[in-house]
Amino acid sequence: MANDDGPAAGEQSLQVPTVSTADLSHIAASPRTGRGAGSATQAAHMELTGLLAALINSGELAPGVRLPPERDMCKQFGVSRTTVRHVLDRLERQNLITRHVGRGTFVAEPKTVHTMSVPESMVTAAEEASTYREVYRDLHVPNDRMRELMTVEEDEEVSRTARVRFVGGRSVSVEVVHLPTAVAGAVDDTQLATGPLGVALAGAGVEVAKARQRYDPVLSAPWESDLLDVPPGTPLMLVTRRSWDHEDRVVEYTLEYHRADRNSFLIEVTALQGPGRSAGDANLDARGVERGS
Repeated sequence: MANDDGPAAGEQSLQVPTVSTADLSHIAASPRTGRGAGSATQAAHMELTGLLAALINSGELAPGVRLPPERDMCKQFGVSRTTVRHVLDRLERQNLITRHVGRGTFVAEPKTVHTMSVPESMVTAAEEASTYREVYRDLHVPNDRMRELMTVEEDEEVSRTARVRFVGGRSVSVEVVHLPTAVAGAVDDTQLATGPLGVALAGAGVEVAKARQRYDPVLSAPWESDLLDVPPGTPLMLVTRRSWDHEDRVVEYTLEYHRADRNSFLIEVTALQGPGRSAGDANLDARGVERGS
């Protein structure tokens, strides 16, 4: 484990930018109310992980920036050192930070992002064949970064539901679904707990106009490992998705952790041809996605 208390004796301080806890004050843990089996500790762990990951992925915390020491983050966010270490462990598994003994914790260099347009049904054949078990559901007031991602009002609560998806009685993924209050109030609780998200949204009259998904290989943290019945550090595919309606309002923000040994992702890509374009054109049109379990 990295020693984050500063340089080792006799070692010069690195000439790198360092973020202070003051720079992170806008994402300090917010008040939350809950229902179900989710603990406040687990909710704080997941929220802080998600928010720091979002800051890194957005570039607000730039590559090479040194994060504050663990003890300072404990004070800033009002959490235990164990929670901070679990958060850092998860970020390291997602390749978002690097930890060096005697030097500290740094934002990692970004990965190459491959972008393509994919018109995908909100409900895949694999999801239709799935069953779900709700782990917990709560309401919380988002911090600044999550509020920006979901474009909700400053004091508006967001619904958060964690559930496990099964195919043939085997766990294949863990989903953490975030819904704006207006959407959550319209969605049937039973459908959200036990069926595909797309079915629950459609049942509430929510029409999804577009969605954006990001695929990142990660290693499982203890929470996902317990739910998916795999050892910590097992390879997973993290799928992060935001969906918008026809009025360009965010209707869901979801994190899906898929077991790599029980899921495959197939994307068929066809080059667009026509006036001004050739077979070698860099603009590609993806015509169909199949997600198997």
